Amino acid sequence: MYHVPSNILSSENVEINLTVVQEICDNDPTLLKKLATTFIKTSYDNIQKLNEYIINEDPVQLKNTAHACRSSLSIFKCSDLYDLMLNIESITQQKENSSLIKEMIGIGTVKFQLMINLLIIEFELND
Repeated sequence: MYHVPSNILSSENVEINLTVVQEICDNDPTLLKKLATTFIKTSYDNIQKLNEYIINEDPVQLKNTAHACRSSLSIFKCSDLYDLMLNIESITQQKENSSLIKEMIGIGTVKFQLMINLLIIEFELND
């Protein structure tokens, strides 16, 4: 039987506060699992888009995707990743920062994967 996860999930490089998600779902394990699954899929898509847009030097789409990431991260409360996306969003229009943005997206990609792994384990989404 699936359980409701603790409020805070953490690994050595990522922390997720699930309080808002649990409130939204009224601690219903089925809804929590469904929301986590949707968030994971969206996160994979956004990671791919961020990496694609930095390669294609598309600052408008890069900014839009970083903003979209922040929206979902505000619910799953991963503050490090949220702040990183905010920084990417704010500096995308400055061409001289492209190497910094690439570095930030690399860090973001790793942090997203760590966060996704925590959610997969916690919500028993191995299949």
